[in-house]
Amino acid sequence: MQRRFGWAGATLWVVMAALACEEAGCLDARRVTLSLPQIDMLKDAVLRCQPRHSVDARGLSLRGGAQSDIIEEAFKEMKGEVFTRNDPGKFKGKEDKHVPVLSRHDDGVRVEVMHVMDEDGPDTTLHYIRLIWIQDADSGDILDAKFLTADMDSATADFKGDYQNRKLVAYATCNLHGTWASEASSN
Repeated sequence: MQRRFGWAGATLWVVMAALACEEAGCLDARRVTLSLPQIDMLKDAVLRCQPRHSVDARGLSLRGGAQSDIIEEAFKEMKGEVFTRNDPGKFKGKEDKHVPVLSRHDDGVRVEVMHVMDEDGPDTTLHYIRLIWIQDADSGDILDAKFLTADMDSATADFKGDYQNRKLVAYATCNLHGTWASEASSN
């Protein structure tokens, strides 16, 4: 199955792939310049394979800066239809393993999804949470995000920062069952 992304989505895929390569020591992502045909080729390559490294998206300017609008648009495009515990749509019965749970701590927040991270294998289908992010429920700003891979032990993301006085919504995107949102959580 091939999924088409607009320009913003392709840009996010390229950034994600470059950051994964940088984490693996393959390149310095700050020095990457790609033409539009190269972006399309890289996007297709990323969609065909699964990145082997977790990518922490805090290095991206999710708020402010020239690329902020592109990143915000890419997240909207990737999010698509959003499912919740109260409105699971066509995935009724999958709520317990897909709805993110947000907990607050003195130094930030933790988002957990009770989803098993299954790698592709002879008896299993690749099935995992690939992206977790938090959003300010009032402003709509994406505050932080973390890309995950199937070989991780759990679908958990810790976000450091002062989020105590913000109303937050956590999102988690499953590679098979779409994007799920928590209820908005205040202090």
